[in-house]
Amino acid sequence: MICPDTSALVDMMAHLLPRGAAWGAVWRDGSVMRRFFSAVADPLAVLEARLCALRDEFFCASATRATRDWWLTDHGLPDACDPYPDPCVKRASLAATRCERWVALAAAAGWSITCHEVRPCGGRAGGFRASSSRARSGDRWNGPTVVITVALAASPAFVAPRFRPARADRYRAGQAVGCSPDITPFVCLLERLIPDHVAREWRTL
Repeated sequence: MICPDTSALVDMMAHLLPRGAAWGAVWRDGSVMRRFFSAVADPLAVLEARLCALRDEFFCASATRATRDWWLTDHGLPDACDPYPDPCVKRASLAATRCERWVALAAAAGWSITCHEVRPCGGRAGGFRASSSRARSGDRWNGPTVVITVALAASPAFVAPRFRPARADRYRAGQAVGCSPDITPFVCLLERLIPDHVAREWRTL
């Protein structure tokens, strides 16, 4: 992309002038004609520079924070259920289908988690036979499952319940019943990352 400065714009204007000796002064630095067209080209050069800078804002590699708020507005951010706080991070995380990526993205949102996969999907060669009576309609699908454990004490995004859980011999009439840890915001966030065919098991510690 060409981003002409004042001198280049004056040269462009000079090429549009009629041919002849009367217009030759436009090519001489310091001439009245050259200075006149330079005065016309100065604001155009500012506009060209702005347009070139705006083009850079369309790409993550060259964008600056000057238009980052506009990006967030265009993408509907911030969103409490969106694990990507920035559109550029979202583009870089399109292949986030593994535990290690979910752990990293959860950490960026203020959640400390561990994640592991169990019961991986798939069979073994020669392990299934035609007319097998073991696979029946309605049987539970033994597909992939991820077990995600949230470390509440190490998660700055976690908001502790207002009341403590009731304990034996500690409960009194009229006392508010304690609430279990609420990790709904975290579940909402990660549900957008985990593929639909993968079962989830949420735990806290």
